[in-house]
Amino acid sequence: MNYRIHVKNDTGDWWEDMEHEEVVDLASAEKMGKAIIKRYNETLYKGDKPRTFIEADLGGEAKKEHKLHKLNLYTLHDSSGFYDKLECEVCGFQVLRYGFEGYVRRGKFKAKKWR
Repeated sequence: MNYRIHVKNDTGDWWEDMEHEEVVDLASAEKMGKAIIKRYNETLYKGDKPRTFIEADLGGEAKKEHKLHKLNLYTLHDSSGFYDKLECEVCGFQVLRYGFEGYVRRGKFKAKKWR
């Protein structure tokens, strides 16, 4: 899967595009990104600056579209109305769908990186 990692050293920060078959979701992208930066820092040449891993992202150049599927068998109901629980098959992102147009991000998925 394509993904990218955000890295920095003492001169600045930047994104690097990556592609590894082992990466299937955001958690595995972060794990792989940390391992890559660790290996880089262990094999520095004289004059190279060590790097720090900041975050991984499935977005940008490497972005894949969310592929949502319904989690519940029947439509649910609360004080806001009828809704369905949806989850992305690519990254695990979860939303509630009210009607056919209104999506509400749930809990930990309200962060900017899930947009």
